[in-house]
Amino acid sequence: MSQLIYPNLFCFVYDIKEGLGFNKEELRDAQANFAHRLPHLSYVFKNDHNFETEYHELLPTKIDKFTDQEDGYTGYYYPVRLNDTYGLLVACSPPENSQIYSANQVIANLKKKN
Repeated sequence: MSQLIYPNLFCFVYDIKEGLGFNKEELRDAQANFAHRLPHLSYVFKNDHNFETEYHELLPTKIDKFTDQEDGYTGYYYPVRLNDTYGLLVACSPPENSQIYSANQVIANLKKKN
């Protein structure tokens, strides 16, 4: 496979926020399902509201940066609400150096992180 310098991986996942006819318990379950993806960002829903909107950022700072102390990977989380759906963009990259990575190596390392 290809050799890469400064590889970046972007992943977008989404969960339904509110389906047609959801009751309050189902809304809480949907929110908990999305929050499960962001265990360290417990405050993500403090910025959410019940108004109908096409696009709403869920963090006051827009992104939440992270660094993996073990391997030096850095990246960020970007949670949003799109109409009746919660979306999460996760971006990650290995340490910035001139090392050449194989795409298989980068993907295998990130899969281990889960």
